Amino acid sequence: AIRNALGYSSSDIILLHSGKINKNKKTKELLEVFNRKDYSNIKMIIIGDISMDYMNVIMPLIEQNDRVKYLGWKSGEELLEYLSISDVYIQPGSASATLQNAICAGNAVIVSQTDIYEDIVKNNGWIISDVSEIDHILEEIERSPNILVKMKRESIYIAETVLDYKILANR
Repeated sequence: AIRNALGYSSSDIILLHSGKINKNKKTKELLEVFNRKDYSNIKMIIIGDISMDYMNVIMPLIEQNDRVKYLGWKSGEELLEYLSISDVYIQPGSASATLQNAICAGNAVIVSQTDIYEDIVKNNGWIISDVSEIDHILEEIERSPNILVKMKRESIYIAETVLDYKILANR
């Protein structure tokens, strides 16, 4: 129902980017890379609060591409609903607590290189050192969308074996 309300088909690949949007999230750079090419069946949802000093930078980039939807701030429960319809959680900037929820929702991930992701990003996505790498990843996804099937399965496996609170408590 959410996909339909947003005008997305079941064959569309949905990227989700979220958080308190400021320059540390690298949203500007992400949008610049995404806007360079017409990835016909790849769409992007942005959820979060854009800082006032960043609004004039980000909104023109969002408005120039009809494949990008900015939905504003959502509650934690609403964010989980959007994660459940997404295929890839993308966070090229500062670390995000939402990454664990994205993995538990079965999303493949694209995240910046940081030590805190070492145990939960393994075969379920890409760790990037520079935002420019996203271009090649999106081309790969567009060429071979089935790569996401395996990565999404791997995210569920990581959720069940690494992130499950019962397992964490037993450790």
